[in-house]
Amino acid sequence: MEDINQTKMSQLNTYLESVQLGGFRCIQDMNASFLPGLNILIGKNGSGKTNFLTLASSVLGFDFEEISEFKADFKIAGETSFRLQLSRQASNAISELEKKEGDVFTAEVKTHYEYHGPEALLFEDRRPGNDVNRKNIPTEGDLEDNLALSRNIERLYGVAMIKHGTPMIFPFVSSPASIERSENGGKSRLPKEVFNSSLPAFSRFLYSHFGFARTFSDEDASEALNKTARELSRVVSSFTQIEDIRFCETKIISKVGEFFKIENLQLEFRINDEWLTFNYLSDGTKRMFYIIAELSFNNLTDYAYKFGRQSITVSSKDGLPFSTITFIEEPELGVHPHQLMRILDFLKQYSEKNQVILTTHAPQALDILEKDELDRINIMTSSKGGGSEIKKLTVKQKNKAGLYKEQAYLRDYWIHSTLEI
Repeated sequence: MEDINQTKMSQLNTYLESVQLGGFRCIQDMNASFLPGLNILIGKNGSGKTNFLTLASSVLGFDFEEISEFKADFKIAGETSFRLQLSRQASNAISELEKKEGDVFTAEVKTHYEYHGPEALLFEDRRPGNDVNRKNIPTEGDLEDNLALSRNIERLYGVAMIKHGTPMIFPFVSSPASIERSENGGKSRLPKEVFNSSLPAFSRFLYSHFGFARTFSDEDASEALNKTARELSRVVSSFTQIEDIRFCETKIISKVGEFFKIENLQLEFRINDEWLTFNYLSDGTKRMFYIIAELSFNNLTDYAYKFGRQSITVSSKDGLPFSTITFIEEPELGVHPHQLMRILDFLKQYSEKNQVILTTHAPQALDILEKDELDRINIMTSSKGGGSEIKKLTVKQKNKAGLYKEQAYLRDYWIHSTLEI
């Protein structure tokens, strides 16, 4: 396993360099720039932090189900650099002139895109009776008419969004799951849960990891499960009070014909020498496990997984690992202040090869920054017109913050300043 404590990269594969957003709730016309690695977003309640995370993560992940209207202009930098402009607006499918009394009034929604970057986005034209042709994807148009664009761009970066609390549905963790495989792997299909974007990425990883297994006897299935639990335990025990992790010993392995089925797959956690299921953990421990598992599952195997809304990509860890643009909403909620610093330490280390944009109301979150990292602080405020905007520290604010960093804690500067006004 590639230990998260030993991983360091001078440059991320891809990261969100800048964004212009509008047309969504209080996000009307907002510009923001971010750095590779860790970015901290602070601001008063109602300033628009949650709306920003929701809009940015949803659009970057091509998930528009809850967003009817918006406009977005993303600049992605790193090894692969490009610009992606997306906008969506609901329009009447029937014009007022065409509308007759009794007509059903419907709305048509189209998502327009413009892509500016390397001409490396190709799709295969597989029309019946024709040879397979590889064509460049058009650089602009309606996304609904060209889903190949989203499928290809999803391969260039990953997106993770961690909201408040823990998932209501969390297979393998808060509820048992089952896996079915053929003995030689030849006739098996990936479980449908792998493509369910509403499930946590950690659950989808477990479904896909064992779904991709080439062989799956009752003996190597048990060993594979135990190995995955051991590797996860190494990471989680470094940052939480969880001492060890295992799969429930009462799992059922049965064989019907060529197929093996493993049922009652659920993790158990050892705390103070007692084995507990997830539902018996404290809310803070649940939250910490969820964040760590969701962001470190690619360190558990020799393969890296990237889940898009419409696709899954698997790559050997021998190649350059995927970078993920990660949005986290208030990691401190439900977590003891002492545990918060441990989860922040994890996020700082995770951000060495992935971009992290987190919102927080916890002043001690700033303590993980060094004196030369003050540009990683972003302040969200509400403008007079009701919209939201994101600003960096001014030169004067940086000088004052530097004095606090030298003589006390950076948290004290936030507490005793007017940063959020």
